[in-house]
Amino acid sequence: MKPPDLSYQINPPNPSGLCMCGCGRPTKIAHRNNIKDGWVKGHPTKYIRHHQHIDRSIQPNNLDGLCQCGCGERTPIAPCTNRRTGMKKGFPLRFVNNHRKRRDTPINFGIVDMGYKTACWIYSGSLNDSGYAMMTFNKTYSKRVHRVVYEMVHGSIPEGLGLDHLCRNRACIRPDHLEPTTSRENTRRGATTRLKVNDVLELRQLRNDGWTFKSLSKKFGISAWHASMIYQKRKWADV
Repeated sequence: MKPPDLSYQINPPNPSGLCMCGCGRPTKIAHRNNIKDGWVKGHPTKYIRHHQHIDRSIQPNNLDGLCQCGCGERTPIAPCTNRRTGMKKGFPLRFVNNHRKRRDTPINFGIVDMGYKTACWIYSGSLNDSGYAMMTFNKTYSKRVHRVVYEMVHGSIPEGLGLDHLCRNRACIRPDHLEPTTSRENTRRGATTRLKVNDVLELRQLRNDGWTFKSLSKKFGISAWHASMIYQKRKWADV
């Protein structure tokens, strides 16, 4: 009669005491020997109950840690493993919060020649009262589409800057028609701005040549007080 194999009692199968599925949690102490399940009385079991059926071999799918919507932002670290969403504990998530919806939301537009050097991409969805293209995320908040598209292509907009439409068409979402600028510069470039940079330089030169503020106000279509503020660099101080 063949003697029973008792080698498993000499070399317990789980000396670390941690569940071998990879969850990192400690297992219970076996109250009896069980060759089939790998139990050794008085030693840790190989798995927490039911964990032997869990496949913990999921591979992290975002090793560089950047949001996969293309915005360039870094994603947070996953607090747990979740096969359905592709999370692996200790590794970066695939998306920044709400950016999965950004990637999955179709952005429809038409290509229209609006007189700029290249054709505009006119958004096919809704526009706000100011004429900017808008889209809603998760039915909770809205964002201007031209900002979303620019961030997809070029990354985050520098802090303190906005986007200026070089084509002067607010419904356009073409990224090469957009340029980060300050709010002041954006306003100066607008169609309703009365003076341009060259006008400001000319006004100051004419004042130095002896023109009165009243004559300057008639020439440039502004008030004498406004002409005075520009000459003293209390307005347009950076020009």
